[in-house]
Amino acid sequence: MKPAYKIIITLTALMVLAGCADLDFNQAAPNAAQFHPKVVVILSITMPSHVKPQAEMISTALTNAIADTKKFDKVIDPSTVLAQMGENKQLQDDITAYLSKMQTSGVSDKELSARI
Repeated sequence: MKPAYKIIITLTALMVLAGCADLDFNQAAPNAAQFHPKVVVILSITMPSHVKPQAEMISTALTNAIADTKKFDKVIDPSTVLAQMGENKQLQDDITAYLSKMQTSGVSDKELSARI
């Protein structure tokens, strides 16, 4: 009975530790309440090709809903972002790096956000 007890305890401990591996640390800056950006950039939604028309409708609805809040001086929609990316290699590189870091770390890059 003792070996089975040790195995159960070990497996339970491993499962608890494995479950904690995906926890993210989040912390709000003390001055976050005073942060009021003037411009918001809506990046395109990545969806499978068979639902691409719905992605465009969702992007438009999202852009309009954010603009209607009047919290931002300027709301830049995904089609404008894509057009600007085609004209500006640095912007394209910055957005690509931003999305890559966001996907790998789950955290927004402050410097890239400011440049975008």
